[in-house]
Amino acid sequence: MRARHPSRLAAALLAVLALAPAVQAGGLTVMGPSGGFRGREFSECTLAGTGEPRTITELRVRAGAFVDAIQLVYSDGSTSPWHGGRGGTLHTMVLAPDERIVVIGGKYGDFIDSLYVRTSKGRSQVFGGRGGKAVFHYAAPPGMWLHGVWGLAGRHVQALGACVFDPR
Repeated sequence: MRARHPSRLAAALLAVLALAPAVQAGGLTVMGPSGGFRGREFSECTLAGTGEPRTITELRVRAGAFVDAIQLVYSDGSTSPWHGGRGGTLHTMVLAPDERIVVIGGKYGDFIDSLYVRTSKGRSQVFGGRGGKAVFHYAAPPGMWLHGVWGLAGRHVQALGACVFDPR
């Protein structure tokens, strides 16, 4: 049977990473995560076999009073698994072919209460409720964009971070 809580080592690593603004590795910058310490670990930060990131074309979020689950759709037609629970209402944000996600943020307590997303075209959307005592904000530097997300999820999205790609 799989443990419902990350190992103590994983929890300690997440605590350290939450204090660090970003960790850089081969064209990717990993930011966060912010949020609680329970749930299953997930990551949508991998590069394609070519070493290039897949481009996000659609963001799907299930949310009500909290962010229940998140899913990404990519330009190659692939879809990430749902990360989180089955509650909340389905919301989608479809991106134009030349549009990228450049900011994610929100509020959290033991889990992600709200999530906001801003794109390279200035569009923004907010998902979830009004709770949460702490604020998180991950912005891609100029010329870069959000490539994926990572964190912890159970019945809700517990913690969320961003993976940013530098195409240069």
